[in-house]
Amino acid sequence: MSDFKDRLLAYYALNDATWNDLIQPATSDSLVAFSSYPDAQAFERVLNDHLKANHTMLIYGDYDADGMFSSAILYDTLKQLQARVSVYLPQRYQDGYGLTLKQAKRFVEERYQLVICIDNGVSQHEAISYLVHHDVDVLVMDHHQVSETPPPYKALIHPEFNHPHPLARCSASIALSFSMHMLKKVIDQHVIYAAIATMTDSMPLLKDNRHLVKLGIEAYNRSPLPSLIPFVTSHPITETMFSMVIGPTFNAIGRMGKDDLIQSVVPYLVGERTHDASMIAERFKAINSLRKERSQYWAHHFSTVHKTILVDIISDVSGLTGLIASRLLSDHVLIAGIFAKDEKHPDHLVGSFRSATHVDIYTIIQAYPGSLIAFGGHPQACGVTLHVDEWASFQTYIRQSSIQSLQQKTLAIPIQTKEITWVNYELIQLLAPFGPGLKEPVFQLSSVPVDKLTFTTKSPYYLSTRLTPFSEVFSFLLTKSTFSAFNRVNLIGTLRLNVYKDNRKIQFVVNALHSL
Repeated sequence: MSDFKDRLLAYYALNDATWNDLIQPATSDSLVAFSSYPDAQAFERVLNDHLKANHTMLIYGDYDADGMFSSAILYDTLKQLQARVSVYLPQRYQDGYGLTLKQAKRFVEERYQLVICIDNGVSQHEAISYLVHHDVDVLVMDHHQVSETPPPYKALIHPEFNHPHPLARCSASIALSFSMHMLKKVIDQHVIYAAIATMTDSMPLLKDNRHLVKLGIEAYNRSPLPSLIPFVTSHPITETMFSMVIGPTFNAIGRMGKDDLIQSVVPYLVGERTHDASMIAERFKAINSLRKERSQYWAHHFSTVHKTILVDIISDVSGLTGLIASRLLSDHVLIAGIFAKDEKHPDHLVGSFRSATHVDIYTIIQAYPGSLIAFGGHPQACGVTLHVDEWASFQTYIRQSSIQSLQQKTLAIPIQTKEITWVNYELIQLLAPFGPGLKEPVFQLSSVPVDKLTFTTKSPYYLSTRLTPFSEVFSFLLTKSTFSAFNRVNLIGTLRLNVYKDNRKIQFVVNALHSL
């Protein structure tokens, strides 16, 4: 058997040079520069004109985590520049996605002279045209697909459109670049918020995205943010805390809430609600608990569906669709599309798609020959609205999409129990953070005698086998009954750190088994 590091290199198709590039320490200099965006000078010129004139400005964000955190970064930056700025996050069930004509009319009546759309704007033609017609300048920071005929904004900051080094980046990453450029310094809070959005929005952990998440983790572990402490369950944190705990909590606010609570998010994040911060945090957590309860119900509902492409309807709030679709993605479910009735238009279905990193769901939906009411997103995450009469043909089209290129075999690195050591665990962690573009490595313990395995002492008797004082094989998925028909098995899983009452262990966390 080859050296452990050699097996890691082969698994990721790396050589020593590319390995060394990946494990380099992250610095703020490695983040994408705001000046690299083609419209950066135009954006800054328009903004400075309004700053000098002391005009009133409005930030129009989005109701997901990226929209919230990017709006918070942008708002805090503009406040530090002494701007007269307000922020509005749309309510999903009243406003829908993106700047609407109704809101544009309100902003004209309220005499805003500059509107900055962030995490939306590239496809809001009607609303932006109305603003421009009424002498309101519009700037856009967005990462969604740009339409062939863009709205008449003054400048667009987009991570892929005409960018010399295109990469799928979230809107909070754009806001961070803007903050660093305008304030001439790096603010840890902004870095942390952009890192959370990068993980939550499933951006590929390549190049500057990777360095951004690293810096965010380091910044939080160095000095935890008071705004996030109520939602963090451990310290130090890893990227998993961003993507699986904090991000979903804020996503839930926008996708589940039906009142004005969302308007308190940005003031809370930038520290303007210190007098009632604990109360607001508790309300955020209550909504997230409801999100987890409903998401778990629907994930369990679909758990018996073994399809590479899963497209279905839920009888629940439409705000859950993206969360459920994300949860359903797995080694065998490479495309998940979940729809629900539109609360404002009962004859419309609103859906969210998520796809594996190597599957471009945007292109697949874009080629649909039928009629869609609304469609947007990026290669791994899309939103779709269609008429109920269109559902059957759309569902059939997606399900019959060519999946030859979608099939993939889960690869695993051979490992022996004696190799589950601190040295090898730390070697793996050099490659962190893990996510889209650089998945956490999967390992296989081969030909394990079932009679040597042990289990927890209480029902349902989960797999829990001690190897050494500092290592064990564990699973929350596999129980004693799972192994009853086998003599030997291959165990598939990942290496994780488990900390309990200052006791640190390396766990081989088993996610699947192959019988022999």
